[in-house]
Amino acid sequence: MATRFGFYMRPLTAVVAFSAALSPAHSNEAHRILSGMTDSSRRSAFATMLRNSGESCDSVKRTFFRGSDKNDYVYWSVTCSSGKSFQIQ
Repeated sequence: MATRFGFYMRPLTAVVAFSAALSPAHSNEAHRILSGMTDSSRRSAFATMLRNSGESCDSVKRTFFRGSDKNDYVYWSVTCSSGKSFQIQ
């Protein structure tokens, strides 16, 4: 499982980190990767991304795909075990 997670983490981190500055196609690539993960792997990936961005999130207890907007950007809701919530594009 660690190999699979490592495989997803590299492209996911790169895609999500720059998705706000890139076209909707890149945002959808991040969504495709996230959607293809197991729930456990997705929670771990979001926790890592949040910590790497300076946020305090020991672990993610819930992720939820919220949908997309008229520009095809996708949005995820993430709740950390501390109760802190994030909306991620």
